Amino acid sequence: MNIEIKRKYLYDFFKPVSVVTEECLLKLDKESMKVSEVDASHVIMIESELSKNTFETFEVKDEYEIGLNLNKFLKFLKHGSKNEVVNIELIEEENKLYVELTDELMELDLPLIDTAGMTEPNVPDLDLPYEFEIEKSGFRKIVRACKSITDHLEVSIEQDVEGKSIRISASEDIDRVSKRFDTEYTFKGSGDDTGSRSMFAVEYFDSMSKKMPDTKITMELGEHYPIKMHWDFSDGEGKSTYLVAPRIESE
Repeated sequence: MNIEIKRKYLYDFFKPVSVVTEECLLKLDKESMKVSEVDASHVIMIESELSKNTFETFEVKDEYEIGLNLNKFLKFLKHGSKNEVVNIELIEEENKLYVELTDELMELDLPLIDTAGMTEPNVPDLDLPYEFEIEKSGFRKIVRACKSITDHLEVSIEQDVEGKSIRISASEDIDRVSKRFDTEYTFKGSGDDTGSRSMFAVEYFDSMSKKMPDTKITMELGEHYPIKMHWDFSDGEGKSTYLVAPRIESE
């Protein structure tokens, strides 16, 4: 197995995964590269896939499952430039990946992790009633503001003076911060459009918004259900999805 790809596309693929885990089960076949992981607390899950069309070279003649030390891999990639081509070769007889930054002439021999204990999570098929799209930059700003006052935030679709609005907010004692997103939503539910609200831990949203690429994020929401966030990257050849469980509100 030998692949070559620009560093920026590898970053867009792997950085969101690093929110969930430091070690991942990387799958490759003749068509794409994939990762599906859940964190140790089973609060956040990610699925990510990148088509072979993104790669400069994609010599994958079989199906592979690779145990990757993601933390060490990403630290090495930091030494390269955004558009630098990264060469990755599987050396099966030595149970390692050979990684080369082709401009910097830097090389990494990365031993593989045993995949025996690694399994793909069962991703729930959720039919969430609300869907809307926001810019990552605005999402990141309100998450940071929420983090400054408390450890939880609320994502809601509610009625206000301007009609139904999408809002992310947080409050603690008398402190409150809120952002209204000037975007329309799609209601896909079978009942009435009565709005929705769910609470989530700020720490997960902070990590996710930091690692997402700068693009539009599609969110799907339901009352007290996990929130789904997904986006395209690499000129539409890649797609990543986060699924985050809500925080249980105390009575």
